[in-house]
Amino acid sequence: MPTSTPSLSVVPFVAGTLLWTGATALLLEDSVRSGHLSVTNALMPVLTLGTVCAAVFAHRSLGAWRPISGVLFMVLAVLGSLATVYSTLGRQAEVRDHKQADAMAENRTLSLKDEELTQAKAQAKKECVTIGPRCKEWQVRVDTLTREMSSLRVVAIDPRADAIQRIAILVGLDGDHVRATVQAFDPLVLPLFLELGSILFFAAAFPTRRTIAQPLQPAIETNAQPLQSLVRVFTKDEARQDLKRLREAGSGRYLAARWGRDPATVSRWLAEWAEDGTIARERQGKSKRALTVIGA
Repeated sequence: MPTSTPSLSVVPFVAGTLLWTGATALLLEDSVRSGHLSVTNALMPVLTLGTVCAAVFAHRSLGAWRPISGVLFMVLAVLGSLATVYSTLGRQAEVRDHKQADAMAENRTLSLKDEELTQAKAQAKKECVTIGPRCKEWQVRVDTLTREMSSLRVVAIDPRADAIQRIAILVGLDGDHVRATVQAFDPLVLPLFLELGSILFFAAAFPTRRTIAQPLQPAIETNAQPLQSLVRVFTKDEARQDLKRLREAGSGRYLAARWGRDPATVSRWLAEWAEDGTIARERQGKSKRALTVIGA
């Protein structure tokens, strides 16, 4: 009887569940922060779960040699993956742009303060040739700007891109080109990893079932039994009477097949009948020929 391999692997299932949860969380982050759940946001878990299920069914259908359903599920999984990655990509790009805008604004503020401080120091130096009210005013302005700038610092707009640019320059690559490439693919890496990772792990967690055929030896033995039951099994007396009706016979193998007995039993019967004179036997080549005794 055919048997099936186990249909669930625990470790890939847990890993796939965690990755799917991460991909869904990226899509729901805005609604969680704002506290407002729209219909579009509510459908995001359905989108990610449907995508994963379609990919798993595509894997199982292709593994079971059902190409039509496998291709259809694969198309559905690809469309779902594109929709998921696109939605997450927009949110990731928006977050990155906000961070860069904040960094640029802080750097611009620091730059303006630095320019104003430079001008204030120049005016203070000019007015303080002689001590007077104007000199004190510019000195107060310099001190105020210095205090305001103490809490400001230069912020990197995209620190990861800056680090990769420096590494690219060290290994002899075009730093600007590498930086632009990193900035283009940076919002795509995390959602793509989570989506494809969850699909692959769930596909491994639900492998295609493989039937293992059991040996066919019992069936062969069963089929052999009816063939044996078709041959009539003679008793010793019935075999003696049959031999008398034949008057003569060939080899012991022929008689064994005719009587449904094994050759050793037939050979023993023939030897007994030869001793008591029931038959006479003569040799022809390698075999003995059994003849009935006339008048027996």
